[in-house]
Amino acid sequence: MPKEYEYAFKNFDKNKIISKLKKLNGIYIGTFLFKVQQFNSPSNNCNINIRVRDEEYRITMTIKTPCEDGFDNEEEIIINNFNTGVNYLLNLGYTKSIYYEKNREIWKLGDTDIVFDTEAGMPYIMEIESPTFKELQKMVKIFNLGEKNAFFKFITNAKHIFLSIIK
Repeated sequence: MPKEYEYAFKNFDKNKIISKLKKLNGIYIGTFLFKVQQFNSPSNNCNINIRVRDEEYRITMTIKTPCEDGFDNEEEIIINNFNTGVNYLLNLGYTKSIYYEKNREIWKLGDTDIVFDTEAGMPYIMEIESPTFKELQKMVKIFNLGEKNAFFKFITNAKHIFLSIIK
């Protein structure tokens, strides 16, 4: 399983981040409505995060398992139909946990994704996802965010749980 190197931030200046992205020739991909169905494992293993997500430009089925370093291993496939993906998992014994929708604005800088999420009832979130931990650290420095201000975001059972990084 590939490792997902991602930090989330809730304290940032979006205008400054976007200005910096433009200065560095970042590419605006678009703003999309994401529809997400989370599932509980039939074995009640809360450490596994399974979802089907309609991203408007593609539909994915994803399994994430946390690692001791705080980053997830992630397997993701592209599927043809959101409802078929949901029914597939239900037929395997998974049960629906939470469904939510959010707007995601996506920017690309090299191999790194910088996204801004707006979700009802939740704080405005910025995420940086890079292919390596070194690249993630570099991006945090470029945008002057401070690694200590990052947090990991996990979605389990019927609520969001935010865990701060303590180093």
